[in-house]
Amino acid sequence: MHPRVAELVDLLTRGRAALLAAVASVPAEQLEQRPNSDSWSVAEVLDHLVMVEAGSARLLAKRLMRAREAGLGPETETSTVLDRLPGYDPASSPPRVAPETVRPREGATAESALAGLQDARETLMGVLRDGDGLALEQVTAVHPVLGDIDLYRWVLFIAKHEDRHERQVRAIAAALASHAARED
Repeated sequence: MHPRVAELVDLLTRGRAALLAAVASVPAEQLEQRPNSDSWSVAEVLDHLVMVEAGSARLLAKRLMRAREAGLGPETETSTVLDRLPGYDPASSPPRVAPETVRPREGATAESALAGLQDARETLMGVLRDGDGLALEQVTAVHPVLGDIDLYRWVLFIAKHEDRHERQVRAIAAALASHAARED
């Protein structure tokens, strides 16, 4: 595996493990419960992540296919790509309002969202396998916030976005635990 793809796979794998650990910290009966009327439930956060990652993976698969058909060449660089989104840190920026297209669906369940996350990740990993060894910096698509970015940056966005929501799940877990403690 090319070093650039390997580091992205590692980043995604570590991030997903952290997200799943955060989800596991929430009692199963609370996964669909909102801590307050202005917040999402864990299930809704997961559903949002499914929509973002699945949509991104589909877009990247199409863009990679087009680039390959146009004669995309091999990757000649081995330097890290983990620093390719300077200044973009969703974990420290204020919360954003999700566009309508990626807002959680009514009745989202943690079970279906977790299955959807697994499917989306398999699709994204398939894109990385298909592009392994190719000049993925030349595969671009327009991101609604970041503009025209390459495939490496898209994958970094997905990882950072998931990290932000892993922190959100932990905050939801704490709020739900606090509510439960007050009720006791």
